[in-house]
Amino acid sequence: MNKTTIITLLLIFSISYAENDMLTLYGEHELRSRGEDSEANSYNASRNNAYYQGSMDQVSIWHRSFLSSEVSSLETISDYSATNLIAYWSMDNGTGTTIVDETGHGYNGTLINGPTWVDGPTTSSGISSGSTINLSSYTNNEFLNNGDLTLSNVTVNGPGVFVVFGNLTLESNTIINKNIKIICSGNLTVSDSQLGTDLNSAVVIYSNGIATYTNSTIYGLSISNGSSITLNNTTFYGGILNYSSTFALQGSTQITGSVVSNYSLDFQEGSTSVSKGSLPPFFRLDIGLNSIVVPGSYLEY
Repeated sequence: MNKTTIITLLLIFSISYAENDMLTLYGEHELRSRGEDSEANSYNASRNNAYYQGSMDQVSIWHRSFLSSEVSSLETISDYSATNLIAYWSMDNGTGTTIVDETGHGYNGTLINGPTWVDGPTTSSGISSGSTINLSSYTNNEFLNNGDLTLSNVTVNGPGVFVVFGNLTLESNTIINKNIKIICSGNLTVSDSQLGTDLNSAVVIYSNGIATYTNSTIYGLSISNGSSITLNNTTFYGGILNYSSTFALQGSTQITGSVVSNYSLDFQEGSTSVSKGSLPPFFRLDIGLNSIVVPGSYLEY
């Protein structure tokens, strides 16, 4: 992959390396050596030899833990001699079966079983206006944008994945058509736009920053993992899964479907309402979250 690729494999759950001929595993709350109950010993044996399937880029191994506020700094590493950085593979070779450890520690890797080198995305920060984006024209139907992006009066046709590493703004009659997963690492702002066309042609929206929906119509599933989510004069059909501490409904917002929230809803003003309704038919939902059960067609908050 070239240096424009923004997909980063972050091994927080289990980081391992050899130190003085002893394999140690560093997890969020534990330190274990090789032996009984070793995850490394039994990883493939207990998983029917099922290996990782997907894209990798910019893989690093550290001898330290990280605060949640520090995780985003791992997505771009420029100091290869950083304290406690054990190994870093940028994976910018483009060809061959060897990936070089940029730290100089000599932990070069060998690619086996024939993985394929692919180009990273060619998009960048900016504004797109009055255009049509067909995800079928991108490798693996994946649109990857490194930086903030604003779509104004733009139509996005699926199926596929729309990833923005930065803030994403959808405005001025932007239309996101069916079977599209939107993944935003920053703030998500949707105004005067439509996401999805009906419950059978819905979208999945994941936002890791502040999410704001204004004067818009949404068909799908919204997963909010930032500090707040606000819906103002917005009609939402489907499900909302909320981890944000602030969840506000304003104006004439109408939600029909299912709402599951770690925090209470704040009906701030106007004629807002939440009523029971159906969810889009999502099966084997996987957009990088921990395994969850998507709520059924009932009101739950």
